[in-house]
Amino acid sequence: MIRSFNRACGSLVGGVAAIELIEARNVALPEFDNSLTHCIMPATVGYAEWATVDCLPSSGSYIQTPTVSNGMTEIHHALRFELPVREDTSQFVASLAEASRLGGLVARVRLNTGLELLVGVSPALGYEQPLRLAPARVNVEAERDERPTVYVMLECYTESYAAVLNN
Repeated sequence: MIRSFNRACGSLVGGVAAIELIEARNVALPEFDNSLTHCIMPATVGYAEWATVDCLPSSGSYIQTPTVSNGMTEIHHALRFELPVREDTSQFVASLAEASRLGGLVARVRLNTGLELLVGVSPALGYEQPLRLAPARVNVEAERDERPTVYVMLECYTESYAAVLNN
């Protein structure tokens, strides 16, 4: 039997509203709740600060893809965004590559729904599986009225979904 669907669909808002990054070595481990799904914003170490990424509008996305192999669950985290091609873009991408080499990155991702996630840290592994830069690419095949962009993806594999930030 099919039941009635009386409630109207609310407006759906997807996508990423804001991205902040920090090197994993420059942030303390967060405190997770008992369910290990929520955490408190971790403190930075020394004078380190979160860096804001001003990506192109509507270009940010965050995808968590679970896979199960031999009873073990692994989550692929992929944070993607596009940057305009400017004088400082290559320096910014190079800094992401260097941070990836030196121990990886942690991201604070605010979704358009208002939900904030901490990506690149897990309750069981801590910062053993931080975000790292995947090969970046420049889109020079833009239409005549579009500017070329740099497509950036940061990714990692952990055993859990991203933690929801309780602030």
